[in-house]
Amino acid sequence: MSAASEEELQFLQELPIVIRDSMDVISNLLVVLLCFVLRKSALIKDEHLPGIAAMTFKVCLPALVLTVLWSANLRAELFQAIGWSALVSAAWILLVTLLVQLPIFPMAERGFMAMATSGVGIAYVIPVVLGSEKFSPDDVGFAAMFDVGGNMLVGICYYGVMNSIYASANPTALKDTKDEEAPATPPAGTIAMVSELPVRTTSEPPTAHRSEATEVTSTSRELLRRCQELSIRLFTNPLICALFGGVMLNLCQVPLYPVPVQALRALSGAFPPLLYAFLGATLKFKLGRKSYGMVGRALFFRLCLCLSMFSLIKYVLPLEDPMSSVLALTTVCPMASTFLMYAIQSGYAEEAAITYSLAAILSIVILKLLVTIV
Repeated sequence: MSAASEEELQFLQELPIVIRDSMDVISNLLVVLLCFVLRKSALIKDEHLPGIAAMTFKVCLPALVLTVLWSANLRAELFQAIGWSALVSAAWILLVTLLVQLPIFPMAERGFMAMATSGVGIAYVIPVVLGSEKFSPDDVGFAAMFDVGGNMLVGICYYGVMNSIYASANPTALKDTKDEEAPATPPAGTIAMVSELPVRTTSEPPTAHRSEATEVTSTSRELLRRCQELSIRLFTNPLICALFGGVMLNLCQVPLYPVPVQALRALSGAFPPLLYAFLGATLKFKLGRKSYGMVGRALFFRLCLCLSMFSLIKYVLPLEDPMSSVLALTTVCPMASTFLMYAIQSGYAEEAAITYSLAAILSIVILKLLVTIV
């Protein structure tokens, strides 16, 4: 052991036990605070955020998942997590769908609340699993399988459905550009085009079969369009590509070549600090009192549902460690990142940003507390 390592060990032993056991969460929160200050001082600007987000979620996180699954021992219970994820996700969205029908939620807020209280982003549980002595690096695969089993569909399909249902109730929601390009009435100051052809004025109704055929055709086209959009989002998602790529490399017994593995490990090591840096850089506090009330309700009900799902997985379902512990910890992560995209379409961009940031900070603290009892 080098002299530097001995001095570091002695320094940690001299710290109070509460601080020593919380060094990782304290350091993570310090990174969040530092990047928040850098954003306020304009050293981190708006144009920097897309690059940080892309590097964090589209490069480093997929590299981490690919590395873990490529080198993992693919045991049977790893794939069982997919079925349990589907069960938990179905129960979760059922509870949320019933919850948002309560009269305490205005109609315009129900879509936002449904998205804010369901689904998780597995990015925040991965550093906790890797940094805990209770788990092995292979156990990260349980979190990845939880995402594939049902959670990813919640973040894409369920968020999209709830956004479509309730977006029209919010007057600030983004409108479809096609509707704006084709107004129902001509603008003021213009002359409407009138046909000179003879028009039948009788009250004879149109044929029923023609209208039914037109309706079926339009419905089929809309369904096909939505299926195409969903397929594109799923198969172009870097995390899904990394997950299936890692599993296939493992099943095909491709050797762990030094050069690509070292590059992947370097990217994987950059993921945790980039994650907390991005969180601090996107943290904002510039809402009105009413908006903060909506954010507070969303965080409260999300916390209740997350702890309920944690208890369900850890103490009710017939699961064994380490799968039960990793899946339970995954449920207390913040909402999926697609929440921000759909919330912007609903007209709640600022509320979504602060809700996501506060939920992420809460998850850092709660994960640290819960990892000691799982």
